[in-house]
Amino acid sequence: MRIITGGGGRKPKLSLAEQIILTLVYLRHLTTFQLLGIQFGVSESTANDTFNYWLPLLEELLPSSLIEQVKKKNLMLK
Repeated sequence: MRIITGGGGRKPKLSLAEQIILTLVYLRHLTTFQLLGIQFGVSESTANDTFNYWLPLLEELLPSSLIEQVKKKNLMLK
């Protein structure tokens, strides 16, 4: 027997459009998640979770050259 009904829980802090924009801003500028959180009014961990949720989905939709550029920049920064 279920006590709490389905569909409950906390509402997302960002709309779907804002989540996608956050991900695209990160891909373009490679800023920190702390700064992204400040820009979008969410915590650093929420910005990180949002990015990691949308990245695999956008990898299927975006040209592979854009994703490869980001991966190369990340490797060069390490």
